[in-house]
Amino acid sequence: MRNIYRYCLAFILGACLASPALGQPSAWSDWRHGAQGHTQALSSAERAMEPMVVYFHTDWCPWCRKLNERYLRHGQVRDVLSGMQKVEINPEQNSAGKALFGKYGGKGYPSFYVQIPGSGEPTMKISPFKRSGEQSLAEIQSLGASPGASQ
Repeated sequence: MRNIYRYCLAFILGACLASPALGQPSAWSDWRHGAQGHTQALSSAERAMEPMVVYFHTDWCPWCRKLNERYLRHGQVRDVLSGMQKVEINPEQNSAGKALFGKYGGKGYPSFYVQIPGSGEPTMKISPFKRSGEQSLAEIQSLGASPGASQ
C-alpha cells in the first residue's frame, strides 16, 4: 500500500512541477465538503478500498490559495485525484470541521492527508511546502519511501 501513496504523491506533485501552465477548471466540483462530506467520502472509500484525500484549509491562508491554484487546479493532478474520494474542509466554518482537524492531528494550514480506510496503512500528511520553501520532487518522493512517513 505504501507504493500507492508514493505513486500518487510523485505523480501529483511531479505533474505540477513539470508544467508551469495551470488549468482553471471549477475548483471544488468533484469534492465533497465539510464534516458531512467527510462521512460520505469515508464510507465510499471504505467500501471500495480506495484512497481518500482530506484537505483542511481556510479562506485567509495564502499557502492554501497557492496549493489550490498551483496544484489542485492543475489538469493532471485533477486526473489523478479523480480516482479517489476527496473532501475539503474549512475547520473555521463549524465545530464539526474543527473536531476533524484535531482528529487528523492538524496543526496548521494547509493540511492535506491521504489514506486508504480499512487498509491498516497509516494516514499520510503530504505537503510541498516547508518553512524554507517548496520541496523538490525528489524530497517529496523520498517521504513516500520512508516507513511510517508522516509530516
